[in-house]
Amino acid sequence: MNNKTWKSKALWLSLIVAVLATYSMSVLANPPKLAGEITVSGQALGAKTSVKVNGTQIENGSSIFSSSTISTLNSDEAVINVGKIGRVQLAPNSTLKLTFDETSFTGILSEGKVTVLSASKSENIATTFSVENAGQVKLSPNTSATLNKGSNGLAIDLVAGEITSLNSTGNIVVNTSKGNTVALKTGETVNAQDDDDNEGGAAWLVWALIFGGAIAGIIIAANTDNNRIDLGGNGVVVSPTQ
Repeated sequence: MNNKTWKSKALWLSLIVAVLATYSMSVLANPPKLAGEITVSGQALGAKTSVKVNGTQIENGSSIFSSSTISTLNSDEAVINVGKIGRVQLAPNSTLKLTFDETSFTGILSEGKVTVLSASKSENIATTFSVENAGQVKLSPNTSATLNKGSNGLAIDLVAGEITSLNSTGNIVVNTSKGNTVALKTGETVNAQDDDDNEGGAAWLVWALIFGGAIAGIIIAANTDNNRIDLGGNGVVVSPTQ
């Protein structure tokens, strides 16, 4: 009887160990899925909102996973925070598909306006956003910019940082923080501090150096060769009274 009891206990113990080992291996093989948090302005935590994720109305403070489509209605603005990956704000009446993992943060805006409040601080995380039928841009680390799907293409208000056009199938117009407007083509880069007058300023600097050098040459010549100025040819030589 005792032998049967011990055998039964040993069998159960073996089964428990096997289950735990299988569960542990499963957990290690499938690490926790990366998730962000969505908050809606003016709403109490846990309250129902007009914001929809993948077609389902959500509560304020809900978790959001990669490859989700977020739609805002009425006057609700939604902020999606994915920690070190990045943070965006979706304006009312906008639709954005957001995809992210440990190395990328990607958004596709099909309607309305999205603001990248903060691109990742890491060069190892690529932040790229696109607008349907307009083009795709890459945001450098710590960049803040608002992308707006307009009737003429993609309009960008660049607050800080730098963006590069990865491709342009339509118009990409960038407004820099200095109030300048830049038409961004495929492969081109623009910085928030870019000034359209930089080339003109550089040209004026070159001309200033040329004229400054000419004037300096005249002054030096006037004070050499015993204070005489030779006008060349058979011209008269004028010397100051000694």
